[in-house]
Amino acid sequence: MTFVGVLAVLLLIALSVQLVGLFNKVAAGQIGVNIVLMLMGLKSISIIVFILPLAFFLGILLSFSRLYQDSEMTALLAAGVGPFYVMRSVVSLAVLVATVQAGLSLQLAPWAEEYAQRLSADVAAKSGISGLTAGQFREMATGRGVIYSESLDTTSHKMKNLFVQKREGKQHTIIKSESGYEVIDKANNRYVIMEKGFRYEGQPGTKGYTVIGFEKHGLLVESDKSGPLGLKQKATPSSHLWRSDNSADKAELQWRISSALLCISLAMLAVPLSRTTPRQGRYSKLVLAIIFYLLFTNLLSVARSWLFKGEISVYVGLWWVHGIIIFIALFFFLQQYGWRYIFGIKKQ
Repeated sequence: MTFVGVLAVLLLIALSVQLVGLFNKVAAGQIGVNIVLMLMGLKSISIIVFILPLAFFLGILLSFSRLYQDSEMTALLAAGVGPFYVMRSVVSLAVLVATVQAGLSLQLAPWAEEYAQRLSADVAAKSGISGLTAGQFREMATGRGVIYSESLDTTSHKMKNLFVQKREGKQHTIIKSESGYEVIDKANNRYVIMEKGFRYEGQPGTKGYTVIGFEKHGLLVESDKSGPLGLKQKATPSSHLWRSDNSADKAELQWRISSALLCISLAMLAVPLSRTTPRQGRYSKLVLAIIFYLLFTNLLSVARSWLFKGEISVYVGLWWVHGIIIFIALFFFLQQYGWRYIFGIKKQ
């Protein structure tokens, strides 16, 4: 329950930060408000993969610290439940959590990331009026102009008092109309059909301007130039990474596996690290635990960077960091209880 509580708190904090970022993109007109919840759901999977090892680590630490504080661990030891049995039980649970983490990291998270990237790419590929907010300027998909609508009629899907400004080299075009609407042809080209307005063409600083009045005017906003979507590496399926000989792909694959192994290695460290006296309090080792977590995750990032650049062997990869964590965990464990618990030897 402590693990679930810590996970919920960390997830709430991370999602709050993510939500602020998404609403900033909505305000900038980069995405529509209608896909915010879907993107939040997809991003939450990647967030859980990131925070689950930390939540499990802190959950074990806080739970066992309370047992030590209330002298319940002393009672367990007196009843014959030794530290080695406790370590074995924790590792067994950690293997279960690591299996879930592996499924999330290797399968579900890449799928969610790919879906989110494709969804964002579809929104970005739309014309400048898709997701247009009334009363705000929005850059067109071509990046060479802006579009503005004073108001939007959700019933007729028409824009009122439409303003468009385009740049093509030194030539500037300004179009103003009473209303307008979007049309998509069979070739997936997007047009804005503007009604009852004027078109001004010319070069700023000169007098050679052309003014054209019109009843209806079609403006190509974006032609269909879509090609294959270049997905980020974290959205690449694990099966593709496994078959690849590229060092960057190997680094990404080991990073995903390491997130699962981190659940086991940190759980082993949490057992001796949680040992406290009643006077020390339940949270006395919390700062030290967070320092250890930050240190090891930074080491993993460094190892990933080395493997990405080909500076270390793929067989060394990120595994040496987990070896260090397990070594420190066993060192603390043996320092507290002695070698006899490794072999299950009890005092007579």
